[in-house]
Amino acid sequence: MSKQELTIKDRLEDILESIELIEEWIQGMTELQDFMITPGRVMAFNACVMRLQVIGEHVGKLLK
Repeated sequence: MSKQELTIKDRLEDILESIELIEEWIQGMTELQDFMITPGRVMAFNACVMRLQVIGEHVGKLLK
């Protein structure tokens, strides 16, 4: 299924999945500097940013 064929339900499920993953990845972190402690946490930061982008793209498509 291409991105153009995603249903509203598909987009909402992707948004929810992204939120759940971000919550998992930031568990125990309280400050931005917590992301920079180890290379693994830097990767978690990058993954969170990518998931926030996914959320933004889906919300944008839902508003059209």
